[in-house]
Order: sequence, then C-alpha cells, then structure tokens
Amino acid sequence: MKEKESIPFLLDNIRYLCRMRKITIHKLAYDLEIPVSTISKWNFTTPSVLYALKVAKYLDVQLETLCDTSLEMKEYDLFIESLITKTQSNEVCWNLNTDDAITNSIKWHEKVTANVENFYSRPWDEFKDEAYGSFGGIYILKKNDDSAVVFAHQQEPYTPEDEERFHDFYHLFLYYDKRLHYIDCSKKETLLKAIQKQVHTDVEEKKNKEFIESFFD
Repeated sequence: MKEKESIPFLLDNIRYLCRMRKITIHKLAYDLEIPVSTISKWNFTTPSVLYALKVAKYLDVQLETLCDTSLEMKEYDLFIESLITKTQSNEVCWNLNTDDAITNSIKWHEKVTANVENFYSRPWDEFKDEAYGSFGGIYILKKNDDSAVVFAHQQEPYTPEDEERFHDFYHLFLYYDKRLHYIDCSKKETLLKAIQKQVHTDVEEKKNKEFIESFFD
C-alpha cells in the first residue's frame, strides 16, 4: 500500500500562524476538537482534508497558503489572507466607493501612475485625463471611525488607442487620517483576482436586489 506524501512544513506553518494570531497550538486543537497528538505529527503525516480545511478556516487563510509552501509572511500578508477568506465567505460586505476624495487620491497615487509609465513606457502626464486610470471599480470596506480598506481594480487599454482590450491591475489601500496607505500586493495577484470577482459579484447582486425591492414602490 502506497503511503501518503507528507507536507514537511505544514506543522511549522500552523505554528507560525498561531504565533501571528497570538494563540497556542493547544487552543487551536481544543477549539477544533482535534487531538494535539494528531496535529504534532503533521510534518511527517498528511492530515485529512476535513482537518486541513478546519485549520485553514480557523486561521483565516486559504488552504493553498497553509499547504503549498513554507510561510514567511509579513503582517500585511496575513491581513490580506484574512480579508480574502472573509470576503469569500461573506463575513464582510464591500460597497462601491462614493467618496470623490478617495477616488481622486487613488487616481494620482504613485503606484497607480507607475502602472501607466511601466506599461506604456511613456510618462503618465502625456495622457489626457479622460484616457488615464480607467478603473474597473473602487470598492470600500468602511469602519465607523472613518477608516477603511480600499480595493481598486485598475484597467488600462493595451495601447492608448485600444478601447476594446484591457490589462488588469489590482491595488489595496488602508485609508486613515484622511490619507491612503498602499499595501504591496505584487505577489498576490492571483488571490486579488479572486477577491475582485467576489466583490464585483456581491456589489452587482446588491444593486439587483435593491432594484427588485424598489421596483413596485
């Protein structure tokens, strides 16, 4: 009988994420009703899919993040993982941004303008305003204290003259003290595509629901 392949860094990843979350392995095991002795073997044996999914959900990360590679995550990386998993499980609700100040700040943000310069090999100020920074959507996850997470889906034509084909860029900002603070997501484009799809779907469904509910008013 062929033995299961182990994931040699799985237990190390779980320990690392527990430290980041300021919880112990024993608490994780207790909360998930998994014996500590079982978890302690996971660098040498492969857990069941059910156990792996439970641990990933508990730690607010994608299953692939937990199992695919040894983790050396920064604080923001963990924040982004949590944001994506909570979005996909509908634990947080995004809305279309309606704040012109935020829209204008994003449009002229150095990371956004850099996309234009790098993509076209031309300075961004050569483009007319109406031809620059054609966003696919700016979404906001707002807190009560005027702070927020802002997710921007930027689309640029393949060439300045091409209005049919677009290249996609994704940006994530923290907004507080009336300023945008950029989070570097350059290594997480695949995950940000997933959040873009989910956020867009949620917003469109909300608009459709509001339309249906108001139709006969």
